[in-house]
Amino acid sequence: MKPSRPPSEANAQSPETLVGLRTREPVRVAAGIPAIVQTMKHVMGQDRVVKGTRLLLKVNQANGFDCPGCAWPDPDGHRSIVEFCENGAKAAAEEGTAERVTPEFFREHSVAELSIVAINPLHETGLLAFKHPQELLHLLGKGTQLASLFLQVRINGDVPLLQGVAKELLEMRAIDRDFVDADTAGFAEYEANLEKMNWDDIVEESGISRDQIVAGLTGQENVIAAPAGDIVEGTLVKVVPTAVATQGK
Repeated sequence: MKPSRPPSEANAQSPETLVGLRTREPVRVAAGIPAIVQTMKHVMGQDRVVKGTRLLLKVNQANGFDCPGCAWPDPDGHRSIVEFCENGAKAAAEEGTAERVTPEFFREHSVAELSIVAINPLHETGLLAFKHPQELLHLLGKGTQLASLFLQVRINGDVPLLQGVAKELLEMRAIDRDFVDADTAGFAEYEANLEKMNWDDIVEESGISRDQIVAGLTGQENVIAAPAGDIVEGTLVKVVPTAVATQGK
């Protein structure tokens, strides 16, 4: 068992010193007028105030649709005109957005050109290949390969793995400073911590070799890594041609 490191020493886990945090007095009462304001922001944020409001009035209604944000049971009898919460309004607004990925986009950017790196402590079959159950040829064939590379990290090894990715990008000098300066906070401290990290510690704590980490980056011009199935709501680690940054919604 390795001795624990002193708090000041860099390691492959998140830095102990938190940067850019703001504190305030806790809110004493839930919902109320602030909830109404936040709900309307979700609708207005999609630039569809009228259509968005009509959409919300159908959430969890007998002649409408179930909230896409949760499975909270609906009343059998009378239902309120606003039968949803703030999260429900956000989920409905995002599902009802006018923004679309069009066929023209996929003609320009073929799915076959995408590279998917599956990161999971378990060898989860659903991340690796898929057979369409309603298409006979797919059932008879080998299926569609999903992941180009599978990295079987240790439990809780995803953080050191992603820090290894960031450290490799730093050493490759593949950092878009304009992007970092405009869209991140505390990057200088983050970069200093990465530079102090030891590759042996990263490999040991993630369970992934440096060669495998490099393989996940080699030949990729644009990569978005995110929790599977939760790209919209989850925290993203966004790696663009020469940039690395963390984002969250």
